[in-house]
Amino acid sequence: MQDFFWDMNEYRARNDAERTKETLIREAMKGRRMGGSAPYGYTIAFDGSLEISLDEAPMVSETFSMALSGSSTATIAKLRWLARPCSDSFWLRNTDKS
Repeated sequence: MQDFFWDMNEYRARNDAERTKETLIREAMKGRRMGGSAPYGYTIAFDGSLEISLDEAPMVSETFSMALSGSSTATIAKLRWLARPCSDSFWLRNTDKS
């Protein structure tokens, strides 16, 4: 009897994992996120889709240009950390104001 429950739990775990993966893929194809905050350079629209943040777009564009020109991720991260133009706007926008 215990083997039956073990098999059922294993089946459900596999089935749940497959459904979760399918849902994540389907939502990603629609441009939606399944939770969490938006990545830097984006904001979350009312319908849950990602929209480009006009305030952060220049930084994102410059970062991608650096990557395409061959800069390492470590170099880009160091330069971004030193520049930190997003620190005030990012933290003010993403902290609780109550």
